[in-house]
Amino acid sequence: DTVKQVASDSIPMERTRTLDTIETLGHDDIESFGYEKKKRPNSPALKKKKRCCDKWTCLLLIVILVCCLVAGSIGAALFIFGEPNPLLFFKDTKAVEIGDIDMSTYKYDRWETKIEHSGLELYIENALDDKWSPYLEEYEALYDEAEPNSLSLRLWRVQQDSECTPSLGRLKVCNGNYGDTGWEGINLSLVNEGYIKWSTSKMNDYFLDKQDEDRKKYTMCHELGHGFGLSHSDEDYHNRNRGDCMDYTNSPEGNLLPGKFNHEVLKRIYGTIPPKRSRDLQESNESVPDEIVDRFFEAELEMMSPEGCTDGECIKEIGKGYYVVAHMLLIDRN
Repeated sequence: DTVKQVASDSIPMERTRTLDTIETLGHDDIESFGYEKKKRPNSPALKKKKRCCDKWTCLLLIVILVCCLVAGSIGAALFIFGEPNPLLFFKDTKAVEIGDIDMSTYKYDRWETKIEHSGLELYIENALDDKWSPYLEEYEALYDEAEPNSLSLRLWRVQQDSECTPSLGRLKVCNGNYGDTGWEGINLSLVNEGYIKWSTSKMNDYFLDKQDEDRKKYTMCHELGHGFGLSHSDEDYHNRNRGDCMDYTNSPEGNLLPGKFNHEVLKRIYGTIPPKRSRDLQESNESVPDEIVDRFFEAELEMMSPEGCTDGECIKEIGKGYYVVAHMLLIDRN
């Protein structure tokens, strides 16, 4: 009985001692007893942990945003310029603007007109196959109906001719597989005393058969422009598109029209068609010496070859004041 009494009396005393001890212990001592430390909602430790979480969350969001911006700029550069280089957005075009055209330095040859500065009247011979003819018809209309109205054009369907035998006083447009020449399109003009006597534009199916419709349209627009006397508005494949087909580009979908710049150049060269003037074109009565014709064909073969003209524009004198001018839409090998 005595033992039982002592045990029963000691239990409440031990409990009281334990509770008294807990009240006097620090938080770390409580944890050593197995009690969980409870943090108040506004405790410094919780605020520090929250700040740490906010910092890592913001850092993660910044990384994601930067990755999205880089990916977006690469995609935009690939779509616009044809290569994934966002720095191209900061590369200025070298071509001049309309207000800066200096016709004394702009390179061009022109067709002779009946009346100076009254527009150009010209026949275009269609010697293309059926797959190419719709492109010529489309761009003949775009040049002919443009404002300012400097050209009065007529399409003339002739026998398909991949050799593109020229006709005096006319622009002839052809296509064929001309091989790995280094060019997708070429325009060759016979010039005497600054005037074009005939001109031929050729589309190279060796390359263009593998290209999409935009590339074919761009090439047709480009070579027709040379046929009228236009030069390149820009010769850098890797800068921003100007929006006209005389500008070199790897993204032709942005350069499918002749553009205001080139229409203005044509106006400076030929003037404009009077509103009431008859649009009945007249044939030229001129002739070219036989020896000049033979020399033209020799020069043509040389300039069409891969080694013949590598700069995009070449001139070859063939005697008696005549020379051959070649403009090429070169393949971008870079």
